[in-house]
Amino acid sequence: MKNNNREYTAEGIQTELSHGFDWGGVRHDMVAGLRFHRDEVDRYQPVDTFDQIDGALVPTGVILPTGGDNRVETADAWSAWLVDKLYLGDVIVTGSLRYEDVETEAKRYADPGRTSVSSRVDNRVDEVMAGLGATWLVGDQWSLLAGVHQGFAPPAPPPWTAPIRRKASIMRSEPATGPRASAPMWWRSTAITKTR
Repeated sequence: MKNNNREYTAEGIQTELSHGFDWGGVRHDMVAGLRFHRDEVDRYQPVDTFDQIDGALVPTGVILPTGGDNRVETADAWSAWLVDKLYLGDVIVTGSLRYEDVETEAKRYADPGRTSVSSRVDNRVDEVMAGLGATWLVGDQWSLLAGVHQGFAPPAPPPWTAPIRRKASIMRSEPATGPRASAPMWWRSTAITKTR
């Protein structure tokens, strides 16, 4: 019976700076941010073996894990962004720029003590994305917005067919990117309270 032992770690830090100012007769609200995030999955999954004796399961031993049952996968991601809102009467124009750098590594171990790596794959991808949106405040309860924004999804880890590498190297694969457009309409309501 295979154990499904896994340990997940997700940690990071993020900071943002914001500043509002007037320039050329236009009000700007600007935000700049930076983020580092690290994910890790640690799998150490031994197999317990049993015999069935007189209708009962009797433990006979443990097969210690190697290969796919003994692996660690990590992902380090850096992000930086800049967002600027411009107020032009009843229209708010928002421009954004974002940079993503994601590096992944996965190691499978040849022995239960993790002294020998049997295979390692890594990947690094970076992307710069832009966005532009506009919100028109039609009235007290209605606003109309539209935008075009680039998206990003890091590629999946490469297949486990790569041999162990003795020196650092990067396997590149293309991320899923592309423009995204939207044009929803929003209705804003205000709460009405009644007093007696």
